[in-house]
Amino acid sequence: MDSLTERRVQNAFWREYCSSYEVLCPNFTPTDWWECDIFGVTKAGLAHEFEIKLSVADFKADAAKDGFWLGNELRSRGPDTPDSIETLNKHELLAARSPRGPSRFYFVLPEELCDQVELPDWAGLRGISRSGPRVYVGHLRDAPLLHREKVSEDMLSQMRRNFYFRYWRERNRTVEAR
Repeated sequence: MDSLTERRVQNAFWREYCSSYEVLCPNFTPTDWWECDIFGVTKAGLAHEFEIKLSVADFKADAAKDGFWLGNELRSRGPDTPDSIETLNKHELLAARSPRGPSRFYFVLPEELCDQVELPDWAGLRGISRSGPRVYVGHLRDAPLLHREKVSEDMLSQMRRNFYFRYWRERNRTVEAR
């Protein structure tokens, strides 16, 4: 049986939920936020983030993600980071319902791991299941509405540009492989 990968889960998610979203983008980094495994914009203009975790260890490590803001740029905290720069934790911002982040946040986990993790009250849950080689993503728990801030036209343009360049990069890679 094929191994379960983030990319396979992203593809399964797209198959099952693409019609529910105006735009659905894998591995997208919104301005002033962390990279999202899947970032979607609803037809109402609200952002949803889906964080794929394939192990309990990976789920627990997600809470340790931090970074600091320098202008509009998020950078990882390194050994040379001055102590005067405030460190912002993604989970703390989600819990505080920060409009920098998504309106709804979901973890996407293999169904067999769902009982092994403690889900924060600000997160929803999607479960990954398999039938033979096929991967499915089902809805297990609604995510609460964290805020009603709509995605800007600039963000939608950024997503469209992202798709444009990815498409041409993949197309060229496919042609060059022949």
